[in-house]
Amino acid sequence: IPEPVLSSDKAGEIICQGEDITFTVTPYQLGAVYSFRVNSGLISTTTATGIGDNSFTFSSANGNALSDEDIITVDMIDSNGCSVNTSTQSLTVSVNSPPSVSLSSDAPGEYYCEADTVQFTATSPDPVSSYEWIVDNVPYVNNNPTFSLALVGTQSVTVRITNASGCTATESLILTELSVIDDGYIELSNPLDTNVCSGNAPKGSIVGDGTGTSSPSTVSYGIPVYQWQLSYTGAIGSYLDIEGANLANYTPGTISTTTYFRRNTIASSGSSQCEIEGTDIVVINARPEFNINLTTSDALNTFCQE
Repeated sequence: IPEPVLSSDKAGEIICQGEDITFTVTPYQLGAVYSFRVNSGLISTTTATGIGDNSFTFSSANGNALSDEDIITVDMIDSNGCSVNTSTQSLTVSVNSPPSVSLSSDAPGEYYCEADTVQFTATSPDPVSSYEWIVDNVPYVNNNPTFSLALVGTQSVTVRITNASGCTATESLILTELSVIDDGYIELSNPLDTNVCSGNAPKGSIVGDGTGTSSPSTVSYGIPVYQWQLSYTGAIGSYLDIEGANLANYTPGTISTTTYFRRNTIASSGSSQCEIEGTDIVVINARPEFNINLTTSDALNTFCQE
């Protein structure tokens, strides 16, 4: 048979650390015995019964990944039992080290608020030739160490860096949105409190804990926290926090002017929190006092009984 030739599936036998490489002896001969060696040590011996038996793959998965400067040689016995001269067939492997990379975001604890844009930063102590960003397995064109995106729900963000040797490293983060699934429903426990005399306090509370037809909020993570607010006009941007009003229900104090109340919901992970404005508004109208004065034409207010 022709003198056997040893080759690999990697140009110049150059690979990255941990990368697979397959060596093949040609020609293939049914019944021939192929033995692969690394630095003269026997690794594998196979009697060819089908195509592919003249090849051998080194890989981390197989526990036989190659190191830099390892020398691969082969022995061959043909189907007649005769040794074939393979002394001229050897290949030396060059193994390049991959870069290292770390990935961080400006979202505390990897939690973010609805509609937030999150910035990611890839850091490597090694020279980097290129960056690739991938969100939920979808690549984004951005050859920079930083990347910003408005995320939705729970998403995985991955950066892949490549060095001058073509070796890569990846790192991923999973980001979770803190959101309010349902901000519940608030109402007056006493419907008559819709109108109170100016300077008086309502007789009941504004409830949102499930009393009556009210309901608490539901958040995407953890348990809801509340912040009650009031406004004297109901206009956008006019609402102010009520200090210490952080429960599901709130009992207003003295009402001197018509007041609008709402309950904001806070979704919190511990490391970050997101406050979402309540959609329900409860209005308590302050009615002026109605004074009745009775006078008569008699200065002494004297009446005769008939």
